[in-house]
Amino acid sequence: LSNLRALSSQEFAERELGRSSAVGHPDVDLINVMGGSISIGHPFGATGGRLTVTLLNEMARRDVQFGLITVCAAGGMGFAMVVERR
Repeated sequence: LSNLRALSSQEFAERELGRSSAVGHPDVDLINVMGGSISIGHPFGATGGRLTVTLLNEMARRDVQFGLITVCAAGGMGFAMVVERR
């Protein structure tokens, strides 16, 4: 997580990047900083919006420039979004 350019699927990382193991160690104090859906809720149909607003508020509180949101969805779908605060 400390190097977003290296994050991808294992198959892509092995084939295209020549990596089969982790690149560095993420700072666990920066992962799931607000506790995730278990602690702040998982409202059906509003999870993405809730995650975005919560992350933006936390980024302002911590005075950081970048944040990362990931969401899984039914059927094996999901998305990730990097947010920049100016």
